[in-house]
Amino acid sequence: MKKIISYGKALGTEFSNDNVPLLAAAQAYYYILSFIPMLILIFSIIPYLNFDPDQAMDVISSIMPDDTFLVFEEQILSILTEQRGGLLTVGIIGTIWSASNGMNAFIQAQNEAYNVKETRSFVL
Repeated sequence: MKKIISYGKALGTEFSNDNVPLLAAAQAYYYILSFIPMLILIFSIIPYLNFDPDQAMDVISSIMPDDTFLVFEEQILSILTEQRGGLLTVGIIGTIWSASNGMNAFIQAQNEAYNVKETRSFVL
């Protein structure tokens, strides 16, 4: 029983020393932040894929409730047909930026957890 209590205390001390809640919060923040640029990127790519708008609207209308589909019908058709090159560029840049921030937060958390000092340059 003493070993379990000792292990629990050591785990709590290491948990506190490694700033686990702060690092987990930073990772969650950057992962959620990257979700919006990713959606922008996905919605910007859809018109370049040449989907048949009528067929896509039939599929979407079969999935969505009728009243909801009527509200969003014009926006969905716009997303499917209008190419937006500027929004695509913003989506790509935003996705790369936010994903790299998420990966940097992950790398920092792993370095802190394993007590490793970062020696790589920014480029690597």
